Amino acid sequence: MKRYSYLFEISKPSGNNRNNLEHFDEKIDSWVAESKRHNILDKCVMRNGGVIGLNKQDYFRWLDPFTQTFYFRTQPCNLEEINRYIIALDEKLLEIKRKIY
Repeated sequence: MKRYSYLFEISKPSGNNRNNLEHFDEKIDSWVAESKRHNILDKCVMRNGGVIGLNKQDYFRWLDPFTQTFYFRTQPCNLEEINRYIIALDEKLLEIKRKIY
């Protein structure tokens, strides 16, 4: 995706959590070493701030459906922005395909 996106003049979405998800085991290891209370929030669907009393580093994977933002720990990734990027990329590829055929 990032290798060729510059060819289409489409701005890449911010907040790529792919690496975090691929190396989840390493993130758990660092969390064990860093967390003060070892409470964990994972795989939740809730509004940002929906849980009180946890440190931000104890939040793992969660989705805010009101803002369409997926979070991995403190790193946000706007899903609507990614969706717009995919649609724009698809339109560019169709445009190129029409020129070729």
